[in-house]
Amino acid sequence: DALLKSKWDSFRVSMSSQDIDNAILNFVSDSQDTYKQLYNGLKPLLSDIVNELNASTVNLISLDNDTAIYEILVTRDGAIYSFQLEFIKDEFGIWKIFKF
Repeated sequence: DALLKSKWDSFRVSMSSQDIDNAILNFVSDSQDTYKQLYNGLKPLLSDIVNELNASTVNLISLDNDTAIYEILVTRDGAIYSFQLEFIKDEFGIWKIFKF
């Protein structure tokens, strides 16, 4: 759990400084181009997104040999929203973000 949360923190720190190229290194290689395009398109909103992620709660839901599922709880205007964060092991056996 601590290892995966540190990878999530690394992603958030990179996003805080709008370092998209470094942030996407936390994703599996097959997802990197997709998320790079997405975050570049959202650049004007990145500080708001990062602030929301920094205020969120991340809870482990399930973990097996190759997949870890977390729930990200975000509060917007008094309402709590839940998003899924999924880690998988890449082709080298290293845990990376698959999607969220």
